[in-house]
Amino acid sequence: MKLIEKITGKRIVIYLLLIISLFLETATARFSLFGAEPCFVYPCLLTACFYLGEKETAILGLIFGILLDFETSFIGYNAIFFAVTLYGISIMLRTFLNRNVLTFSATSLATNALYILLAFIFYLCIGKKIPFFTGFAVLVLPKLILSFAVAEINYFICYFVRDRFTKFWGINK
Repeated sequence: MKLIEKITGKRIVIYLLLIISLFLETATARFSLFGAEPCFVYPCLLTACFYLGEKETAILGLIFGILLDFETSFIGYNAIFFAVTLYGISIMLRTFLNRNVLTFSATSLATNALYILLAFIFYLCIGKKIPFFTGFAVLVLPKLILSFAVAEINYFICYFVRDRFTKFWGINK
């Protein structure tokens, strides 16, 4: 298959969103609301999971997880978690789940909650020894709500922009 046939409007939009989300998550002046910072990369990878194949999303998860791991002190957590969960969700989407906004919202909420809760346990409870329920109420819940909002925005950007992009440039969907 020629390279130009593999380049589609949705791939270009998803790759641009991934690069922007990686910049937003690793920038020094991060967006925060009441001290909680949303995840940008993982919700964007979940969006890619709905539009791309399982191998491609697992590779993207591994690459962006490694890039995100350079920022953290727990090397390997993001890369392994991203690759495994994205591959599993892609297989479930291919076999028995429908690709619609309700499925995206449910999987996004569940996997974002798992990602944020595991990161909270690994990074905060083990390292800083803060009380679990205080940290959960102050850090985890606001971060989960913000990350869920980022995921929904990413999904609708890809859904609406990909059609306009393909009509404008004449590239395959």
